[in-house]
Amino acid sequence: MKVPLARRQLLARPARTLAGLAGIAVALLLVLAQVAATVAAGLALALLLVWLLGLLLPQLSPSLALVVRPSDVAQTVAVAAAVAAVAAAFPVIRVARIDPASVFRR
Repeated sequence: MKVPLARRQLLARPARTLAGLAGIAVALLLVLAQVAATVAAGLALALLLVWLLGLLLPQLSPSLALVVRPSDVAQTVAVAAAVAAVAAAFPVIRVARIDPASVFRR
């Protein structure tokens, strides 16, 4: 029995099943959780350094003032989180497209 070309091509393609997409989503969430923890630690350290600089700067130079508004902190957090999420998503999506069997064949 001869299999039509379109059906052979369909069968040769890697399956994008719901389970496969769920695996990608789980991997993406795991990576984003790790990135969120790293970003939170970095932002906490940055806020601590800014607070220390705010205490030290008036003693070194009374004419200089360091003013940090809550909106500045919120904007910094939002931009850092967005950049980190995009930067983390690209490698996960690239890895998810690789067929695991082809990796082990090499």
